[in-house]
Amino acid sequence: MQDWKAQLTLLAMQRAEVDATLSVGSASTVVEVKGDVAPLVTTTDGTLSNVLEQERIEQLPLNGRMFYSLIAQTTPGLQNVGSSTQTVWGVRYATEYSQDGSLLQDKYLQGMVDRPPALESVDELVATTNAASAKLSRPAVITMSTKAGTNQLHGSLFETNRDNGYGLARKRTDVFSKAPQLVRNEFGGSIGGPVLIPKLYNGKNQTFFFFSYEGRRVAQGSSTQIAVPTAAMRNGDFSGLTDSSNHGITIYNPYTTGPAPSYTRSSFPNNQIPITLESPTAKSLWAITPLPTLPNVNPLAGYNYSAATPDSDREYTYTMRFDHRFSDRDHVFARYTRSEYGETVPGNNANDGSPTTTDGQINNEIVLEHHHSGVISWVHTLSPTFFSETVATYQSDYNGTSRSE
Repeated sequence: MQDWKAQLTLLAMQRAEVDATLSVGSASTVVEVKGDVAPLVTTTDGTLSNVLEQERIEQLPLNGRMFYSLIAQTTPGLQNVGSSTQTVWGVRYATEYSQDGSLLQDKYLQGMVDRPPALESVDELVATTNAASAKLSRPAVITMSTKAGTNQLHGSLFETNRDNGYGLARKRTDVFSKAPQLVRNEFGGSIGGPVLIPKLYNGKNQTFFFFSYEGRRVAQGSSTQIAVPTAAMRNGDFSGLTDSSNHGITIYNPYTTGPAPSYTRSSFPNNQIPITLESPTAKSLWAITPLPTLPNVNPLAGYNYSAATPDSDREYTYTMRFDHRFSDRDHVFARYTRSEYGETVPGNNANDGSPTTTDGQINNEIVLEHHHSGVISWVHTLSPTFFSETVATYQSDYNGTSRSE
């Protein structure tokens, strides 16, 4: 029989069936070498998947560097809702995420971690939106495989900057006359290759490493509208106090509370509280609370103060991976990923009742998250058609929120 040789490219989570056709040989045997014989359409199962290989990950346009945004832009039936949650065919929380066989998901918030692994570390992405494996708990699965080092030393560096100091000015869509500040930087790089220790060890064809880092820094102003006490209210004058329906509100003197069961109280004459009853706490709050920028607006009916307040992000992620081939039958790799997400955002005292301060910090909310993910994999080939894989994984999440007033 004639020899038949071909190349098969097997993508992540792909099942491929290739039929080899052998012909009767002759005295002058011809060896036919074909190109990639991977089938374009899988006919052996009903799984519906979208595969993003490294070339498309690097070349497709993307606003930001979050891989789930790239998946949503290229996968029919999958759509982003919020910053890190997807719907699949209209079903929310129906997606499970994995990296090298390890869960990559915030189980508390039921979505992707806010700072996912960097695109520089991704080798392939597969979004399965129909007939996913029964070993997974969700109907849709996003599977990511991490890059590994090779015999050639390779690396990359990148920096992306957006700044309101140049380029097209940001347009206003609210009551402010000038757009707030915006400075955004995304930067990082990667390096991979064989493990080489001069005069001690040469890891070519055997031991490899890969490392990637990506950071994001955003410093911008956020347009904020809130409600603050008027100048008259600071002096105890509530004579014009009304609710949103323009109905008058009467203030009663707590020091005139009568006995049970009625506990009746007397109202302040003309709704004016004597300045002698002002507490030290009130004096401290008035000292750090700005006056309204719209003094004619009732703070109980609408916003009477507008300002640009700080809104900043600081986040990073790095991935380390080591591969080692003990033999042609045994391959082991270990991968560790750490991500940190920190955000300082202005609050709104019209919603939560917190005071506004004159230092520009409108009851800032500080969000801090850590995510750790690790995996150790051992693949043992028993025969050309049978192998085993043993995987141990680790994941740890931390979500914290605090307020500074």
